[in-house]
Amino acid sequence: MARPHAARIERAWTEAELAKSRIWGELLELGQVIGYRGRLLGSKLECQKAQLLLLLRQKSPI
Repeated sequence: MARPHAARIERAWTEAELAKSRIWGELLELGQVIGYRGRLLGSKLECQKAQLLLLLRQKSPI
């Protein structure tokens, strides 16, 4: 006789596994925030660089 839920085997997580999964989740979240800030700062710097080049072109006597 087959068990109705034989394909889905559940087991209890140990405290160490729970702690590790929480820490890993927090690290992934932190990495995403740092990555987003890096992209944001990169785009701001690129924008400022473009603005500076535009101002320099306007002030040049050429």
